[in-house]
Amino acid sequence: MITTDTSCILEVLNSERMEAAGRYYCEIDNGAGSDKCEAQVTILEPPYFVDKLEPVEVTMGEAVTLECRIAGTPVISVAWFKEDGKLRKSNSCSMDFADGVATLQLFKSTKSDHGEYICKAENRVGSASTSCSVTVKERKVPPNFTRKPSESMVDSVGKTVKIEGRVSGSQPLTVSWYKDNSEIRASDKYDISFKNNMAVLCVRGSTGSDGGVYTCEASNEAGKASCNVSLTVTETGQAPKFDVPLEPVTVGEGEKLSLQCHVTGSTPITIQWMKDRRELVSSGNTKISFVGGTANLEISQVSKTDAGDYLCKASNANGTDFCKSKVTVKDKGAKATPAEAAAPAAAAPVKRLDNLFFIEEPQNVSVTESKHEEPRLFLLSFIISRGFHFELTLCISDFGRGYCNLYRQDWR
Repeated sequence: MITTDTSCILEVLNSERMEAAGRYYCEIDNGAGSDKCEAQVTILEPPYFVDKLEPVEVTMGEAVTLECRIAGTPVISVAWFKEDGKLRKSNSCSMDFADGVATLQLFKSTKSDHGEYICKAENRVGSASTSCSVTVKERKVPPNFTRKPSESMVDSVGKTVKIEGRVSGSQPLTVSWYKDNSEIRASDKYDISFKNNMAVLCVRGSTGSDGGVYTCEASNEAGKASCNVSLTVTETGQAPKFDVPLEPVTVGEGEKLSLQCHVTGSTPITIQWMKDRRELVSSGNTKISFVGGTANLEISQVSKTDAGDYLCKASNANGTDFCKSKVTVKDKGAKATPAEAAAPAAAAPVKRLDNLFFIEEPQNVSVTESKHEEPRLFLLSFIISRGFHFELTLCISDFGRGYCNLYRQDWR
């Protein structure tokens, strides 16, 4: 404090502190009386940020909220900027400043919202700013197997087994393989690749111990997906063989027909039933099943039209086998006799073809003209049971509606 004959000066040190603010009084007296005066001192503060902005990372479509706390001498004005461009309220964003908290909200983020954001506060004394980055990531799609490998696979010892599946989803995708829940890594035994969304596992030189459950797992930031394959490695594959073939059957009209045979061979085995060269399927009163190597065909109520030649065909990767049965349907009430199935002997000896059974219509027919106008020769190629083929040369002299006259047969 400094005084003179006519004045008094009070100097407040560290006056930038808020403690220096307040009401000050100055009082004088000289014995004859006294007097006083007063002054209000206000300390003005520039804006400053108590809580600054923090970086934000969101997925496209999510809302973005930026928030900071500001102090300083009122009145404080707040403005928001994105990369030097001032932001304004709109249908896509809102701004608020209340109780010292400045808020910017983007309702539904897009890729264009990615960037640097600045909040600037000003009053009559000064200004301050804070900034943060906003990262908008693309929405990730979880993995999905658009093409799965077969749920079960069978292969022979020594072969290379290839398991593959196609995966979709947002990149980067990571693919892992497991055998019986233990992870598989690339080695001399296993070849693992993932290119163009195709996940491939090759098991080289397969042995019986390579059998088991293989799992392919694909993952990314959005989730995981997996699929399983049951692999069976067998010894050298065996073609199907009917150890219990079909037998001729005679049933009465209206009765139940049951045909049954048993086949052995490497699995999986596919069974096909045919009657008079036409394939049969389960429908109506016809039921077809194949369980434990036993093939069954049942017709709940047979009619005259169910009589004929039935064939059961078994197939796998190693070959095919057939067996057949002749089904005779008797009138209602008629009794079948055991010896009735035999046909009378022909007048002249003929070559007996017990295994002949057409499973396809005649094919590959070619016509060769003879030197004379008649007859004309036709060469027909047929397929018969057990995979054999034969050719039949027909000498035909007359054509009619669905028939011809046969003069000579040459069998080869």
